[in-house]
Amino acid sequence: MKKSLVRYQLVVILSVLSIIFLGINYYLISNIKAIQGTARVINYAGIVRGGTQRLIKKELSNIPDDAILSNLDGIVQELRTGRGPNNLTVLPDAAFLDSMSQVESRWTELKAEIISVRAGGDKKPLFDDSEDYFQL
Repeated sequence: MKKSLVRYQLVVILSVLSIIFLGINYYLISNIKAIQGTARVINYAGIVRGGTQRLIKKELSNIPDDAILSNLDGIVQELRTGRGPNNLTVLPDAAFLDSMSQVESRWTELKAEIISVRAGGDKKPLFDDSEDYFQL
């Protein structure tokens, strides 16, 4: 009788420990996914920053690159909305979302300047504005 009581207690203790272990694993995995989502957003924000500078450099050298322009356009939109092919998440941070709104607005201005330069317009404003955009 005493052996069966000890076995019962051991089974209960192991069951409770297993449930606690599963709960901890679930918590850790969900946190890892959140961290990975944030890391992807940061990475793609860097791609926008560096890609824009590369695009501007090419445009100032009279080498238009619609593929980069289109790719950057999509990434900027996805960073704001979370909808797109890169599976980016929208970060629930007001400051970041405000910055992304500014980036999107300035990106629209830069695209207009790129079109102007392609049509033979002055390159200096594009260069100056790209420097400001880089800081943003």
